Amino acid sequence: ILGDLKPDYVDLVEALGGQVIRLGRGRGYLNVLDPGEARAAADRLVGRARDEVMADALARRHTMIATLITLARSAVPTDREESILDAALRALDRAHEGVPVLSDLVAVIEQAPEELRLVAMDRGDSDRYQDITEGLLVSLRGLLGRGRLGEIFSQQSTVTMRRDRPVVF
Repeated sequence: ILGDLKPDYVDLVEALGGQVIRLGRGRGYLNVLDPGEARAAADRLVGRARDEVMADALARRHTMIATLITLARSAVPTDREESILDAALRALDRAHEGVPVLSDLVAVIEQAPEELRLVAMDRGDSDRYQDITEGLLVSLRGLLGRGRLGEIFSQQSTVTMRRDRPVVF
């Protein structure tokens, strides 16, 4: 159960032997860039099956970031921003050791690697790239503690969700 703000379901989930995950400023964090078990699963696979698992993990992380931006802005990211996010996640996966957090994604976008500049269509103009990415960076920085969603998504996850029982957030 996502977003049980009142909370209506905490008692029920606890009575069922479920897990209560508390998220909020200073209470708990959820790292939306954590691919979870996907890397370990992909490491046991080869070829197309491996590629599919990693592609699904990339798509889930991209969707989660785009959804958070949509909630923060009350508007969906533009096509261009979606392309920049996709390229930034791919660059981050290649270059980052361990599990990245949103500040690592922000850093990749700010560093303006060539692959991001190509999808941003900045036409070789770094000032244009900064103009193109400004709104996206403002939204992402808002998820690091400066926006209405606070710092919930700014750090490594404080709890691992169980998959064998009910869970309420």
